[in-house]
Amino acid sequence: PDLSNVETFKEQCLAESGVSGDLKIPSAKGDIGYRAFYKTAITSISDLGSVVRLNPYVNWGSGNPYGTFDSCKQLVTAVLPETLTTIGHFCFNACSILESIHFPESIEVIGDSAFQNCPVLQIDSLRLPNLKELGNQSFLNCSKLKRVDDLGVLQVVPGTNGSNASWPFCGCTSLEFVRLPQTVTTLGTQYRNPFHNLTSLKTLICEAVTPPTLSAAGSMPNVTIY
Repeated sequence: PDLSNVETFKEQCLAESGVSGDLKIPSAKGDIGYRAFYKTAITSISDLGSVVRLNPYVNWGSGNPYGTFDSCKQLVTAVLPETLTTIGHFCFNACSILESIHFPESIEVIGDSAFQNCPVLQIDSLRLPNLKELGNQSFLNCSKLKRVDDLGVLQVVPGTNGSNASWPFCGCTSLEFVRLPQTVTTLGTQYRNPFHNLTSLKTLICEAVTPPTLSAAGSMPNVTIY
């Protein structure tokens, strides 16, 4: 279908539909709802117009916490607009061949499991200079994430809520370097610090004048902290 003149994409509007190929929706604005393009055959995202938020809300009680582009198994590349502030819960979850994504500097929120199980997503340096909120499991099993250089004005790097696999960078087996901003105050929860068991992590730099609270014990066997 020709979507070039469509401005609004509501929840589940095109889920499991025949939308395929390169997604261009230049007239889109505001929010795109959860499951809007769930399990479609799109291969790339090249134009999301002036969209501000992807999947900003999820009705967890519905039993369907699927994200905007959740389980788009043919999606390879995505370019996000400079207007975008929010990448919501499960937004790109299980996009199993997603290789590259452009993160605009405008991003303020990355929700729970936003990029969970994107094993071939190549991120040489994650730079989010305006980030305010980072969800649990946000980059779970992103095994090609190498560096986290800029987490904006983030205050809390979440840990786990009790599960053994809930911290943001769990399973990021190539992650070697993390820089924490001056604003950070808390690392993790009472259960686990957010860098537990990342054996690839070698350097952790914290720029906060007052050292943040490391809320829980955890294994960080190869890390030098600065």
